[in-house]
Amino acid sequence: AAPPPPQPTGSRLTYSRGSVAAWCALFAGAAVWFWLSRTLFFVGVSEWDDALYVDRAAMPTAMWEIRNRYVHVWSLRSFQALFESRQTAASVYATSSVLGIAGIAYLFTRRVAGTGAALLAAALIPVYPAFTRHLTAPMVDPPMVLWSMAGLFCAVSSVEAKSARRQLLFAAASGFFAYLAVKTKETGLAVLPAIAVTLLADARPFRERLAVWIGGAALAGVVLAALDRAFLPGDMAWRPG
Repeated sequence: AAPPPPQPTGSRLTYSRGSVAAWCALFAGAAVWFWLSRTLFFVGVSEWDDALYVDRAAMPTAMWEIRNRYVHVWSLRSFQALFESRQTAASVYATSSVLGIAGIAYLFTRRVAGTGAALLAAALIPVYPAFTRHLTAPMVDPPMVLWSMAGLFCAVSSVEAKSARRQLLFAAASGFFAYLAVKTKETGLAVLPAIAVTLLADARPFRERLAVWIGGAALAGVVLAALDRAFLPGDMAWRPG
């Protein structure tokens, strides 16, 4: 006779001391980022650019003169629509970006080193300000890094996907996020060679993925242009391009 099936002994989730410490560090880091951006952001810790973008996002006019920070200002504008205080909106935006980076770092690390190492990697992301002596522009860099990592992660997922449909969907998503990275800050261009090498590393046809990657990037530009025309008054040309 076949042996009886094993009986459940409790929750399937188990927590080691290391994972608990990693989760605590992650939440503590998020609190540090929220406090840093809310308390110190407006009293000279960061560069004046950050305060300029916060004020610019509150103006109901086109932002054509800030083309290399276009997505950053639109993101600030979106968070300002959710929160009455500009300071709170900016703080939640900065903290969300850092937590997003931690989440992608977790996904990347779990692929190669398991859950424990992934939790550690995610926990180290938001607490790094504690190990810096001088911090400038705490708001514009994390969103750029977030979109860059998202674009690279989707490129890797495109190569590893089994079906042709998922390959193309991930490639389009990679182009979309890469465009957002570049339009958040021009240093987002640095991720493009890494994405290109990733997409070229696979033996399957590259031309189709490249085409949908460009299509995804173009879609991001169309979305920004549509937001301008829908929510900003005045006669505007193509601004996000």
